[in-house]
Amino acid sequence: MHDNHIAIDCKGIIMRVAIIGDGAMGTLFGALLSQGNEVSVLSRSAERSAARNERGITVQGRLYHPRFITDPCDAADPDLVIIFVKSADTESALENARPLLSGHSLLLTLQNGAGHERIMERFVPRGRIVIGKTEQNSTLVDGCTVLQGNPEGMTVLSPGGEDLVDAFAASSLPCAVSEDISRIVWRKLLTNSSLSAATGVLGSTIGFLGKSKGAMSLVRALLDEALSIAEADGYAFDRDEERRRIAGQCMRAGEARTSIERDLALGRKTEADFITGYVVRKADELGIAAPVQHAVLSILHAREDQNGSGR
Repeated sequence: MHDNHIAIDCKGIIMRVAIIGDGAMGTLFGALLSQGNEVSVLSRSAERSAARNERGITVQGRLYHPRFITDPCDAADPDLVIIFVKSADTESALENARPLLSGHSLLLTLQNGAGHERIMERFVPRGRIVIGKTEQNSTLVDGCTVLQGNPEGMTVLSPGGEDLVDAFAASSLPCAVSEDISRIVWRKLLTNSSLSAATGVLGSTIGFLGKSKGAMSLVRALLDEALSIAEADGYAFDRDEERRRIAGQCMRAGEARTSIERDLALGRKTEADFITGYVVRKADELGIAAPVQHAVLSILHAREDQNGSGR
């Protein structure tokens, strides 16, 4: 990041941040990062933005005041731009936000799935792209209230994000940089391409997976294929450990729902192309058989077609 936009004062690191997307996660990060930073959250809704600017955002009982905007030109030359839109909307969102990308800002994705950098590279040079994964999660209780599900959750960034670690940590967002971000991406893909994909196919909660022998058989088959593909891609995981981890999540989750299942229930396009689709493309590229992943991707696309949100 360019030095003329970052200053250290007695209150900590000051940074200009623009967030693309005002859903639950974009709003959570916007609120928390507004502690000591100048934060603008780009929204498509003038009415919602006006209400939020008037009332502020409440997270865990504390009030924050990020600025919500509908015109990207209203966020002057940010140091950092974070993408928090659905994966399928990445290209259109970046196209709309081009004025935010014209300077020297870092462009960070904390989206679900993998492969976003191929789209991001059409808008900024590869050296300005940071890939990240976060254990934070959130739910919008109402337009101005966010429930933070995992306050201690770590956000891990690829090399190039070193300047962001202290700013995130000072905003109650634990953060680190990893040289092995691809392994972290794959580990999250193991979960999303098995557990999450299965809830989309079945239209179920996560907890149901742990209660149904048939559902767990589907989860196991998806996970085993993903593990083989990850290993062929150079990222081997302990199979028994990963099976226990995923099974444990299913058993403990209760009525929790995944974003894939929620999107299908609400008639929206899912992020399947960046989750199961990414795994399928890797399998084809590496010559690994993945019939269950292929079948599940087809089912998820068919369900999108049923609700009118398909390609």
